[in-house]
Amino acid sequence: MVTTRAPSETGPESEAARHAGTEPSPRFRPDIQGLRAIAVLLVVVFHSGIGWSGGFLGVDVFFVVSGFVIGRLLVHELATTDRIGLGDFYSRRVRRILPALVVVLVFIALGSVLVLAPPSGLQPLAAKVGVASALFSANFALLHLTKTGYFDLSSEWNPLLHMWTLAVEEQFYLVFPCFLIGVHRLARRRRRRAGRTGSRWLVVACAAVGVASFVAGVVIAGSHGFPRGSLSENQQFAFYLLPTRAWEFLAGVLVVFLERSRVQITGRVASGAALVGVGLIIWAGWFVTGASPTPGVIALVPVLGAVMLIAAGNTTTVGVSRLLATRPVAWIGDRSYGWYLWHWPVIVFTRISAPTAPTWVLLVAGAASLIPTELSYRLVEKPIRFDRSWRGRRAVKLAGICCGISLLAFGGAAIAQRATHGLHLPGHPEQAHLDHDRGCGRMLPDDPRVESRCTWHTTDARGDVILIGDSHAGALSEVVRDRSLAAGYDFTLVTFSACRFADVDIVAGDTPCHRWVQAWTDELAAHPHSLVVVANRASWTVHDPDAPLVDPATGDQTTDAAAKARIWRAGLSRTLDAITRPGTPVAVVATVPQFGDFEIRTCATWRLWFAPGSCTLTEPRATVTAERSESLPAQRRAVAGYASAHLVDFVDTLCVGASCSTTRDGIYQYRDDSHLSVPGALALGPDVDRRLLTLAQPRAG
Repeated sequence: MVTTRAPSETGPESEAARHAGTEPSPRFRPDIQGLRAIAVLLVVVFHSGIGWSGGFLGVDVFFVVSGFVIGRLLVHELATTDRIGLGDFYSRRVRRILPALVVVLVFIALGSVLVLAPPSGLQPLAAKVGVASALFSANFALLHLTKTGYFDLSSEWNPLLHMWTLAVEEQFYLVFPCFLIGVHRLARRRRRRAGRTGSRWLVVACAAVGVASFVAGVVIAGSHGFPRGSLSENQQFAFYLLPTRAWEFLAGVLVVFLERSRVQITGRVASGAALVGVGLIIWAGWFVTGASPTPGVIALVPVLGAVMLIAAGNTTTVGVSRLLATRPVAWIGDRSYGWYLWHWPVIVFTRISAPTAPTWVLLVAGAASLIPTELSYRLVEKPIRFDRSWRGRRAVKLAGICCGISLLAFGGAAIAQRATHGLHLPGHPEQAHLDHDRGCGRMLPDDPRVESRCTWHTTDARGDVILIGDSHAGALSEVVRDRSLAAGYDFTLVTFSACRFADVDIVAGDTPCHRWVQAWTDELAAHPHSLVVVANRASWTVHDPDAPLVDPATGDQTTDAAAKARIWRAGLSRTLDAITRPGTPVAVVATVPQFGDFEIRTCATWRLWFAPGSCTLTEPRATVTAERSESLPAQRRAVAGYASAHLVDFVDTLCVGASCSTTRDGIYQYRDDSHLSVPGALALGPDVDRRLLTLAQPRAG
């Protein structure tokens, strides 16, 4: 235990209390609980997806509140006892945090077995993040294991995503008491009267570190925002880790020194500040989006709002401060920690179990998570938290028990997941496609790996077949490879995900994609091949109203479907003109039917076991026809200009009668909303033989 000599802090305490070496304990602040309620409501509503795009900033409010509450306790202890009892402090943290946490982690471990489907990759992710959560390092695990970040769509399926905040908070609790002790010792060594310098040193130190942390967050996060699925490593660092979040805690700590100072403000000013503060938090929750660099300048809005509300409560108990202290609001605040823990896994498991349910169902799930929250609060959290017998060695024992239970839970979940791995239906799309397995993406023609990893040879080959395009070409790789080899043709696979093999740009200035298209166009134009198969996601390229299409030849850019169809036809024609020049036959594969938000890999495990039909999505064939109404004619007209080019459409095989389904003959033929699964692609074998390989020209001689 570390101790220091106590200063005589300035503040509202009595002179007698100072001479006695004690001061009155900080009064209970029910308005603080109300502020916790605002923070957790913002987060729950945001995670429910019904609006409040800035609701994630409720976490920033939590950090300010935590800084104030912990700073208040530690500064008071330092002022009255000349020491900070680290053992007692960490014992309180153990009682406060771990018992409720372990209950939620066990729930998530069980849910990961019953809900998270093996092909999604979420089961091992949950196990790893779960172990890290038990050790208060979930933020490091998420930074390492996820490549796109908090605002990526795939994060919506991670039931432990929210644990990063708890890790950051506990890491602050680990460092901050030692920081206070160090600053206080430095102040004492300056040989100044502690009563005049102790608080000032602490204030200056907290302010300096806070400013440095804020500047680091702004600089590291940068100005590029958080477009879904494109977080840089620097932005993730700024979002997830303590060094760029510490200023939010320290903002709350600085309010502690304001509360202890002799500075007095009138009740009217305090009431006005509280009103402005709650307005800032509401504004941030409503108007801020994930596109704002966070934590950055925009985070000042909710942080300043929280600071103003806390500071106002130092002086007044009327107006907003009084509202925050009312029983219903404080009731939510008392349970805010547990509700924060419970709401997200309940929402995630609901979303996976009922992916087509309306958004309000997720809001109901978030609200319903108050039931386990209340049970945990009454039966676990509150009894242990206020049982002071869990101190010293008993607190260490409690921490060991809680961490051990969590580790055993996720270890058991991993074993159960492996044991049940093969219990889903036959034909479930677990296998990745060849382009992913062999790393055939983005390779240029002169890359030696094209030959060593992405080319398959057969004895006495009659010629060669090239499959090229975006990830939709990769989704056909197994069946085209197998049938080509069986027909006596060597096979080469080259893909570039989200890059169409045609002379068009989805994103203006997408140099890597354009360079790849041009290099392979030149390569294919320079040498004849038995067959080149081109597969792209043309329908999305043309029909998505939010995706612009650029004509590199003219620089024209548009989001209009008809105009994009013209650009697509012109770009595909230029590519076909080049690659058919040596006399190579080319098959352009029409986009397979698309299925909106369908994602079989995340279909709940219990549904795969007990209700497999619920993991199937069916679309009217008329919908599929409408989704290709511009792109398909554009491809047909481009192909018609070249005698050796052909359009191949598998829609009649993938659809039966008037409907198209993600499942056929007991096989899940789609792995997500737009890509065929490996079993689904292999089922097209007879069509590939009849409609593709009959176009191939054997090598002369």
